[in-house]
Amino acid sequence: MYYTRQYDLPITIARPFNHTGPRQSEQFVIPSFCRQIARIEKKGIKPEILVGNLSARRDLSDVRDIVNGYYRIAQKGKTGEVYQLCSGRSVTIKTMLDKLLRLSSANIKVKINKCRFRKLDIPILKGDYRKAKNKLGWSPSFHLEQTLADSLDYWRECV
Repeated sequence: MYYTRQYDLPITIARPFNHTGPRQSEQFVIPSFCRQIARIEKKGIKPEILVGNLSARRDLSDVRDIVNGYYRIAQKGKTGEVYQLCSGRSVTIKTMLDKLLRLSSANIKVKINKCRFRKLDIPILKGDYRKAKNKLGWSPSFHLEQTLADSLDYWRECV
């Protein structure tokens, strides 16, 4: 918080963890899965989804919760403070994929593609939103299942 101390600037920091939701670019893991599933369902292409590392664990939130967190920080955040915006739980990518596959009527096979692995991949990410809850009254409200369903529905409309 150099600039807060040095120049007396009212800076507050949001530390959002991974987040997703409808309209996110397919360059991210959940929209990539959703787009592939939607294309299989709609276009009748080979029922196979290409994936990378499914063992990584992520603290994934809904983008709508994160935006609400930004708003709360803008309204109530204290200068010089850092607030983590996250779900507070870590879930494997495989678990998220399995939930999406259960939402599909297609019988889809999963195929590991080594090209989709990251060179450096953090095995586990998990945050703690207690400070945001205690100081800002913020906590996540969207359940993972709702976020995944909304994301898949968005891609079903797009393909």
